[in-house]
Amino acid sequence: MKIVDAVWEMRNLGVTCTEVTVEPGDQDEVVLTQLSELPSGYQVVKVPVARVGIMHSLQRANFVYVESSISVEHELSIKYPEGLFARMVSACEYVKLEDAEFGRVSREIRSHMFKTDRIYLDPEFTHEQAANRYVNWMIDEVSRGASVYELRVKNVGIGFFLFRDNDGIGYSALAGLYPSSKSPGFGNVLLHQVLVEARNRQLNLVESHVSSNNLAVVKNHIDQGFNITDIHYVYVRHTV
Repeated sequence: MKIVDAVWEMRNLGVTCTEVTVEPGDQDEVVLTQLSELPSGYQVVKVPVARVGIMHSLQRANFVYVESSISVEHELSIKYPEGLFARMVSACEYVKLEDAEFGRVSREIRSHMFKTDRIYLDPEFTHEQAANRYVNWMIDEVSRGASVYELRVKNVGIGFFLFRDNDGIGYSALAGLYPSSKSPGFGNVLLHQVLVEARNRQLNLVESHVSSNNLAVVKNHIDQGFNITDIHYVYVRHTV
């Protein structure tokens, strides 16, 4: 069992938080005992698929299922756009943003950009807390070497994505279309540009995680050739 003291959530949400990942060899009763001893006010548990015993035990211990976290990867095989999608791609460009431009992205995030996020959907938290968490996530990713790119149509921003790489592997940490955008249907274009950036960096692989709560994003990743590599059920409990 992997236990992480998510100290950053005190800054983001104002609560102590522990994130626990159940591993294949973990026994159900041991997991429940250790969870009962955690002092944190907000607990997040990620359970491998088919661990039915621990799933029912978590429910009896007042944990609530909130989403499935889906791990995906793309081996960056070339897939050229065709037809309408090709015209949509050709109408766009993506531009690396400077630090002074991050405020625009932050304002879009705070305009209810990520409505399917588990924090946004949790009645124990406010939408402002959920947005604050994403803004801080962007700042943290940039501090770890990520770049922020904006997708534009006719020089008007319609979305953004974060991207960083290490040892030949790219990671798309965060992406989305702006709520203020008048260009719906460009989710696949945004994801395509993530792959373009990875190819431009001559990487071997792109990894990411998507939530089952956002069906459109899951479909976009499949459409763009991502393969599902793992799934975890995510349970949460508020203790205070």
